[in-house]
Amino acid sequence: MPDIAATTSDAPPPPRPPSPDQSADFRVSETVVEHFEFNPLTFVEDTKALVLDAAGEAVDGLQEFILSEMGECHEVEQGIRNIETLLESHIEKTFVVFEKFALRNLFGIPKDLTVVLSHYQGYDFSVTEEKMSQLDSNLEVMRHKLQEALRHSQALARQHQVVDRDIRQMRPLLERLQPLHALAQERG
Repeated sequence: MPDIAATTSDAPPPPRPPSPDQSADFRVSETVVEHFEFNPLTFVEDTKALVLDAAGEAVDGLQEFILSEMGECHEVEQGIRNIETLLESHIEKTFVVFEKFALRNLFGIPKDLTVVLSHYQGYDFSVTEEKMSQLDSNLEVMRHKLQEALRHSQALARQHQVVDRDIRQMRPLLERLQPLHALAQERG
């Protein structure tokens, strides 16, 4: 008999973006994950896996009981498979509803509620015209510095190429002068 729990994976579920009918957007999901230090979808999937495991054990127990009372026959096996399929289908449908409920009501943060986690307290996240103007000014200064650094970098790269070319041209001369230098050293 196939195990109900075999349909679930031990690996964590892949991250899914929240659906449009959820009251929380992606930013809020990140806030919840950061605060609780786990993904709410992992909680839902782990709970579902536990329920599927328990249902699998219950079906196994039911199968043992029925087989001990009635013996093995095709109808019993077919009935157990039907019960297992029906139970698994019902659990899947129920967990679709539970997931929506949990993400909206247990882990959801209303859009109009501002949440500041403890490690962000004291920071001023408000943006005024004056701050925007100052940020724009700082950004322009940084762009200018970046352009200057790029120009200097390009000039250095050109100078590096010139020096490399000069070195390549002077190497043969150095090789020709080394015997003369050695001779001058000997005569001293």
